[in-house]
Amino acid sequence: MRTIARIGAVLLLLWGIPMSMVAVSLMRSSDRDTREVGLPALMIFGMPPLAMGVGLLVWSRKGKALGQSNRLKRTFFRLLQEGEGKVTVLRFAMETGLEGDEAKTYLDERAIEFNATFEATSQGAVAYVFDMGQPTLPDIQPSQESPKSLPEDLA
Repeated sequence: MRTIARIGAVLLLLWGIPMSMVAVSLMRSSDRDTREVGLPALMIFGMPPLAMGVGLLVWSRKGKALGQSNRLKRTFFRLLQEGEGKVTVLRFAMETGLEGDEAKTYLDERAIEFNATFEATSQGAVAYVFDMGQPTLPDIQPSQESPKSLPEDLA
C-alpha cells in the first residue's frame, strides 16, 4: 500500500509543480486578463495536487516508521520470552538489524519503561533483566493434623 501511495504522490507532484509554476508565471504577466487567470489556475490545478502529493508522502513515511516500531516491539517481546526475561544488546541488534548504538538506546528506553535490572553474563556482556511477572506459588506443606469434621448442623 505504501508503494502505491508513493507512486501516487510522485504523480501528483509531477502534475502540481509544473502547473503551479505556470500559474505563477501567468500571475506575473503584464497583461491584466492573463493575470486574472493565474490565481484560479494556481488554486485549482496547482495547489490541490501539491498538497495531496505532500500529504501522501508524509502518510507513507509515518506508516513506515510505525511498521518499524511494531517490528521492533514484536522482536523485543519475543526475545524476552525466549530468554526468560533476559536480553543482551548484541542479541537484540542481531535479531533486528539495528546498529549497536540504536539497539542499546532502544533497550535503555524499554529498561526505564519496565524497570529492568542489569546482570553481567559469563562472557562479560551486560544483560537487561526484565521481570516477566511469573508468580510463584507459596510452598505449602501438608499439615500433620487430621482434618476437622464439619459441624453437625452443616453436615
